[in-house]
This record gives sequence, structure tokens and C-alpha cells, in this order.
Amino acid sequence: MAIQNKRITAVVVTAAVSLLLAGTALAADTAGVASPVPARPKSQPVRELRKDIRDIRVERRETVKDEFQKARTDIKAIRETATSSGKTREAVRLETKAVRTEAKQNSKDTRTEAREKIAAKQTELRRSRFHREFERLHERFVAAVERLERLATRIESRLRKLEEQGRDMSASRTHLADAQAKLSQARNDTAAIKTAGGSLGGAAQIEAVLERVRNAIKTAKESVKAAHEALIDTVNGMKPGRSGSPATTTESTGN
Repeated sequence: MAIQNKRITAVVVTAAVSLLLAGTALAADTAGVASPVPARPKSQPVRELRKDIRDIRVERRETVKDEFQKARTDIKAIRETATSSGKTREAVRLETKAVRTEAKQNSKDTRTEAREKIAAKQTELRRSRFHREFERLHERFVAAVERLERLATRIESRLRKLEEQGRDMSASRTHLADAQAKLSQARNDTAAIKTAGGSLGGAAQIEAVLERVRNAIKTAKESVKAAHEALIDTVNGMKPGRSGSPATTTESTGN
């Protein structure tokens, strides 16, 4: 059962990383802006956790090795002193058997303790990996929204200049107001992705968190896409022939 749970957890975490990496690509694509992000170095907690696991395994091997070495030394001493101490062959046999049994039990306890420590570290490691990828994903969505907000600001500035030239930009103003409302929704939906992450526990809880994250990603993606399309409509409405023309005056010339 324990092995099965570990396999389930491994599958779920693998799915989590795949989902988050896919969501990262979607965030950049939806914004319509190619924004390569350099690979980050592995976070210190992950490196420390891996080192802790290696250290536990090394310590386990050394402890078990020392335990059996001690047993061999004790058995040798029992046999060497058997004659001088007047012990019978049966007594020596029972005594050496007790030493071996104790060594085996101590080694078993050491392995069990190490296994439990490693399992706890591996769970923490999976959780750390999940959160690392999750944070990257959230940052990409935030960056996508911020790029669109900067674009909206530039569009607003351009609209003012056209209006100063006497153009009727009411239609574009309507599109821009709609885009800004959708941008506000996109920012809220992006924040909801982080809230959906929550805390992670066992495999069942990871699955529940993944389902929340999956839904939050889908909603945020749709919101960002809607805001992007609204800004495109605004820009298209500002093109020559689609926006209001400046007022013109007719000069009369005398013959």
C-alpha cells in the first residue's frame, strides 16, 4: 500500500509540473508578446533537501556497517574468552546468537528510521518543486497582465492625441473602457491562481489542489485573452478610415 501511494504521489506531482509548465507557455502566448524568460538556478531549499537525503543514506550505510562490525568484534571476543571463562559450547552459541540478533534488529531499526526520514524529505522536496513551478507560472501570468496594462496606457495616450486633433474617438473609447474592465478581471483571476495553490499534503490533497489550480489557470487564461482581444479592437478602431475624421473648414476664393 505504501509503495502504491508513493507511485500515485509521483504521478500526481509529475502531472503538476507538466500542467504548470504548460500554463507558463499559455500565459506568454495569450499576451501575444514573445517574452523569453531565462532559466533560473535551482532554489536553495531544493538543493538542501537533496543533500539531506544523500546524507541520510550515507549515515544509514555507515551505521549499519558499524553495527555489524561491532557484532563481529563482540563474537570474536566471546569465542576467544570462551575457554578461559569456562563457558560451554552451547552457552557460546547462544551468546553469539544474541549478539547477531541484536545487530540485525539495530540495523533494521536504523533502516526503518532512515526510510521514514527520507520519505518525509522526499515529500517536502516534491512540495518544494511544485511551489517553485507554481510561482514561475503565477509570475508569467502577472507579467502578461502587466504587459497588457502598459499597452493600454500607450493606447490611452494615443487616443488623447487623436482627440486633440479633433477626431471623434468615442467608439475607441468604448473599446478601451471594455478592455480596461477585462484587464481588471484578468488581474483578479491571476491573483486567484496563487490562492488556488494552497498547502500540499498527501497524494489526495495534491490532486485536489491541482484541480483548483487547473480551473484557475483556465479562467485566468480566458480573461487575459479577452483583455488582449479588447485592446486589439481598440487599436483597430483607431486606424485611418475607422476613426472619426478631424473637423475641416472650407475656404472660399474669389474670382
